[in-house]
Amino acid sequence: MRVGLIAAWVLSSIVGCATTPTPPPSRPPELEIADLLAVLPADAQTIVHLRPRQVVSTPALAAVLAPFVSEGGREQLDRLFGLHLDEIDELVWASFPDVPDVPAEAQEERYILLLRARRPMRDVARAVGMRMNTVEVSADTPFVRRVGFLGTKRREVVALTDDVLLYAAGSGPTVAEIVALARGEETASIAPRLAPDRVDSPLAIYHPWSLGFAADSGPGLLLSEQERLAASVSARDDESLAVALSLPGTFPAGAEVNFAQWFQSVAASDLGRAIGMDVAASSLEVSVTERGASLTCQWPTASLVQGIRTLFTDDLRQLIDDHM
Repeated sequence: MRVGLIAAWVLSSIVGCATTPTPPPSRPPELEIADLLAVLPADAQTIVHLRPRQVVSTPALAAVLAPFVSEGGREQLDRLFGLHLDEIDELVWASFPDVPDVPAEAQEERYILLLRARRPMRDVARAVGMRMNTVEVSADTPFVRRVGFLGTKRREVVALTDDVLLYAAGSGPTVAEIVALARGEETASIAPRLAPDRVDSPLAIYHPWSLGFAADSGPGLLLSEQERLAASVSARDDESLAVALSLPGTFPAGAEVNFAQWFQSVAASDLGRAIGMDVAASSLEVSVTERGASLTCQWPTASLVQGIRTLFTDDLRQLIDDHM
């Protein structure tokens, strides 16, 4: 009898363990995202690629970034993600086109933000979810994911890997595409279109499409066959920046003169002088080949920073608050 009771107890213990396992801690699937730009879908429009840790450790670049972060950006990052700029190795912001067949008044802003930081991103995703006043989706497998409202804005956050976080606005299908690309699935990426223009810079801006100027407009006479745009900013020394603009495409004869005249005209305006563009104009170099046009110059940091503070301080705070 006692042997039967012992056997029954052992059997029940085994069955109990089999039916009520201890759930494993939720972690993102074992993915590695070496290149954040490679997981952007093929319809990405304007892309900003920033290396915040490198920027804040470089005096000339940190000075230019300071008006943005001191007027709301630092507080917004801390409040929303619990992250400081010097913790973020890489940041990618990308906008996406309007949804087809949806009236303009019903369109939502569509953008995504990818962050690579030295912090467990599943914890960051949960923290963002805790700040949502309404949570529509809460999942911890296979990714930590939260969808809900921050105030009146519907947002989605996903911990793609231990060190990469995705934050999205109005981009549900885009989020699914990014996850598919991160998993190595056959989904179209913007990376091949960006490849010819990629630059190794702490700040780069890409628009891998035509700017869309009409051929009979003023800018269109020069830019009607422009195909893509890439711009980069790096520190030349502690007092100046190296600024480069690339415009792949076909340009008419004499385009070098047209670009130089345009730059000089803007530099001579009140806005140009306020941001130091008149000083930068003295170092302007323009090159036009069969592959496209490029403009480079050296920009004085102090003048640019003063201009940003004077002209845009109030707007920067509102801009950051409105779009996060």
